[in-house]
This record gives sequence, structure tokens and C-alpha cells, in this order.
Amino acid sequence: MYTSIKISSLLLIIIGLTFSCKNSSEVINTDYKLQGTLLFSIETLDIALVEGPHDKTGHFFYLNNYSSNVSLENYSNRSMGKPYISYYHFLDDEIKERSFIDDDKTIEILNFIDSSDLGSLNFKKEIFLAKINWEDKAKQTGEDVISIAIMDGAELQVRLSFGSKSFEFTEYNPFRYLEHYKYHNEKLQELDTLLTLFSNSYGKSKILR
Repeated sequence: MYTSIKISSLLLIIIGLTFSCKNSSEVINTDYKLQGTLLFSIETLDIALVEGPHDKTGHFFYLNNYSSNVSLENYSNRSMGKPYISYYHFLDDEIKERSFIDDDKTIEILNFIDSSDLGSLNFKKEIFLAKINWEDKAKQTGEDVISIAIMDGAELQVRLSFGSKSFEFTEYNPFRYLEHYKYHNEKLQELDTLLTLFSNSYGKSKILR
């Protein structure tokens, strides 16, 4: 049995933008040199029914003090000189917030990425496979298969680049679909774990809004 749910994300987007505007006095000089190499980003490209963004907007995580010539195990055993992640929240090319992820948490994130299967992630394909898996399970258990259709919201570009573990996809409201289907697909669960690791210091709802 199928149940279909239509979700409007516009209100959530407006709330997120309002929160950002309220912090406009905290804009950091954009002449500040970004530190490190881009590791992971969630960039907002378009917002349905709302004008903007006009320039670089989203959450960007840069890896610092890291060399691929040094193993993660070697870094883990060091007391000093470990890599760390610098975080930037941009709104229309203005840095609204800047902070850091400490070296131990950075090593945890890098180890997870390195051991994951995210290098072959195709988001649309995994959502499709999750639907099929759910349908197959439902045939055996008799549970309802709930499909969703999100009518508006934000177009996001999500990128990861760490050695061979790299992916990029652009979708409207990808995290609404991820939350709905992740329990039926292992790669989607890995992506969800990755988002949790990156957002531990800021709150998951913050970087996904």
C-alpha cells in the first residue's frame, strides 16, 4: 500500500534566511583568506519562490595541516601537528560565521570518510534503490510504503573531496529525501552519518537548513 505526502519547504527556508539576516551585524570581512583545502560543502544555488541567493551561500568545511603523504594512523598517534577543519558559513559571499573543528574530531571525520563507500555515491540512484528495497520489504511485512513529493524549497550542491572518496550532486531538497529513505539504503545511512559528524559542533538542523 502506498501513501503519498507532499511537503512544502518554503516556510523552513524563510525561517533560515530570517535567522541569517538577524545576524547581519556579525558579517566577517570577506578579505579574510580562507584556510585550507575544501573538504566538504553544502551550497545553496536556488530557493523556490524567493529571490536569491545572489552569490556564494552555504556551509563550507576546509581541511588544514593535512598531507596525503602521511597516513591517518600516523596523524592519530601524534600529540601535535594534527589536521583540523575550518568552517565558514557564507551568505551572498559574506562570511557570517567562522569556527573550527578540533584535531581529534577531524581525525574521526577523516577516518570515517576513508573507510566509507561514499566515493561511489550517486544520490539519485541510491534514493531509487532505497525505494525498491522498501517495496521489497513491504511485500514481506505488509507495511505501508510512504512516498514523498516536495513541491518547493532549495536547490543544494553537496560536495565531498578527500582522496578517492569524492562525490558531487545537485538536487532540490536532498536532505528531506535522505531523512525519509535513509533506513532502506546503506550508502544513504553513510551520508547521514557524515552530515552528523560535520554538524556535531553546530547542530544538524543548522547546516541542513
